[in-house]
Amino acid sequence: METAPKPYLYLLSHMSKALIKQAESEVSATAAAAFPLGRVVYLLLLHGHAALGDILFARLNKKCPWVIPHYPRRAPEQPRDEYEKSTGRGSDESVQDYIARMNGIITLYFAILQTPIASFVPDLPYQLTKEHLISLVPAPLRFTAAWSWIAQALKDPLPGAPPIATMLRTWIEIVGAEAIQVFGARQVGKIFEAILREGVVEGGKIKGDSESARQQLGMVLSNPTAITHPEARVWEI
Repeated sequence: METAPKPYLYLLSHMSKALIKQAESEVSATAAAAFPLGRVVYLLLLHGHAALGDILFARLNKKCPWVIPHYPRRAPEQPRDEYEKSTGRGSDESVQDYIARMNGIITLYFAILQTPIASFVPDLPYQLTKEHLISLVPAPLRFTAAWSWIAQALKDPLPGAPPIATMLRTWIEIVGAEAIQVFGARQVGKIFEAILREGVVEGGKIKGDSESARQQLGMVLSNPTAITHPEARVWEI
């Protein structure tokens, strides 16, 4: 396969950085801002800029290990600054600010995953097929990655990490309705019941950074029929 020109790859890398920077600032404050960014990403992918997918996901993971998700353990005698850097946290950043910033990035990632591909079909210069999706969109940016994400997020030791309660609630709010539609209400409902029972109510495995974060997650899980597609999802370019 012919290697893409370096200036082109540099532009894609620069764009990825800009998207993530916007997620850290604007999206962390207003989740709705993530949806147009997600549409821009998919628009470029489906118009042939497949290299953007791999570059963007690599940069997302570099800035936010929760995109996989993964939360590194601190090695014996590892300097604090070095460890905090591996988690994506600044050395002088509070836990609350860190979670807000990480949640902004993860919101962008989830917004990309749930982008309605069908809305692009009328404007594409070709007939979209499964082969096109596989060749143009890397697996980590397809919607099926949303299921892999929540399955991984519920494995020890992640439920005990401070950001997890906030990020699980974000998953439900951003991709929950689409997950119910794609994977089925019964299957997704089992996951929600397990999180509520073992993570919040009885088992208490999900600690969160505060009782408020736990309660907010519990409220969302307690009323799954109220989970709907976000209004900002229909944003048009």
